[in-house]
Amino acid sequence: HLSESHVCLLNKFNVVDHHLLIITRDFEIQESWLTAADFAALGSCMAVVNGLGFYNAGEPAGASQPHKHLQIVPLPMAIEVDIPIAPIIGAALEKQDGAIVAAPFPFQHGIARLTDVDWHSDTVGQILCDRYLALAQHLGLLDTPQPTTPTSPPYNLLVTRQWMIMVPRSRSSYEGIPVNSLGFAGALLARDAKQLAHLKTLQPMTILAQVGC
Repeated sequence: HLSESHVCLLNKFNVVDHHLLIITRDFEIQESWLTAADFAALGSCMAVVNGLGFYNAGEPAGASQPHKHLQIVPLPMAIEVDIPIAPIIGAALEKQDGAIVAAPFPFQHGIARLTDVDWHSDTVGQILCDRYLALAQHLGLLDTPQPTTPTSPPYNLLVTRQWMIMVPRSRSSYEGIPVNSLGFAGALLARDAKQLAHLKTLQPMTILAQVGC
């Protein structure tokens, strides 16, 4: 139980141990815009779990289930660093001022700082939602400060205690290699050794550029 609107489950098809799902109690489609209630549920988990939260907005963004759900994987994701792509994002945040910054990635994206967020605050859901909507408007996914349609264009959203990054999507895979939000964290998944060898030949940034915008 997270709230009257959300529950938290262990993922039956987990990628890593303790892979969590945050799901709406009432059915909503995965292409729905996220709300302050969604972010309040995410925030309540991230207040106690140092993890990477993420959302795959629609099938072109790597979503495989129709019921609206966010996900959290605990950190670290790799031995050397919590999140493989985090050093590049951290460097961009240090070098640039402004509410939204960009890193030297070969795909459209926006990054918002979250270092000032109190994850135990009653207003964390609205604060995160405001920054999410600002990113969506900055990237052209929204024409107005608030959604006027029930569904969004496809995108991936990744959230840590330090930053939030949004990546518009053009397609779900490239040359047979599927990509969801974890791909933009630097964690691409291969189905077998043959696909892994192909992935290495293509190079990760090439794949991300091809499925982004």
